[in-house]
Amino acid sequence: MNSNYAAEMIKKMKASIAHQAETNAEQIREAAKQDSDRIKLRQIYQAQMKIAEENKLREKQIRAQKSVKLSIANGQQRMKVLKIRDEAVNSAMEKATEQLKEYVKKPEYPELLYKLCLQGVLSLNEDKVEIAVTAADAEIFNSKKSNIASEYKKRTEKDVEISLSSYVLPDQAIGGCVVIAKEGKLQCSNTLMDRLSLSCKDLYPKIREIFFAK
Repeated sequence: MNSNYAAEMIKKMKASIAHQAETNAEQIREAAKQDSDRIKLRQIYQAQMKIAEENKLREKQIRAQKSVKLSIANGQQRMKVLKIRDEAVNSAMEKATEQLKEYVKKPEYPELLYKLCLQGVLSLNEDKVEIAVTAADAEIFNSKKSNIASEYKKRTEKDVEISLSSYVLPDQAIGGCVVIAKEGKLQCSNTLMDRLSLSCKDLYPKIREIFFAK
């Protein structure tokens, strides 16, 4: 083997080694780049997921805050409406009370007292009753007592013994009566104030429909 041939072989070997080294280096660089890209993509994805989770949590918190504020606002509005309702009913009751106080002074009232007493006696359906009235109505009751008993018998075909109770209704009752039987175990209140209170309670559902109707 001459020196020229040996030199040529060495040159080729160096070139081959250099090419292989460059190829290996390129592969290493490409692999490193791919790893770097994957890491970046993973970091970007994780960052995006974190942002999405934070946004989702923030939206949930905002919705919860809105729900609480809306609930508070609705509660406050409801309280205002209930206050207006109560004021309306109380105002109506006060006005009606004054009107009833004037009505018991009118000539039509004795007939109403008679009807209220008769209604109470019919409701208890006992053969012996006492009827309590206000001090101002005692005389009217005594004048109507026999008529009440007669009408009761006409409607039921039964006799009833009616007497004025020793219990006197307070002035707050305004008028009307309380029919009592069996030593107070049975009672039917037909005072004007009780009737008015029941009438005002009947207003609540109607007012509720006005304010809370969907």
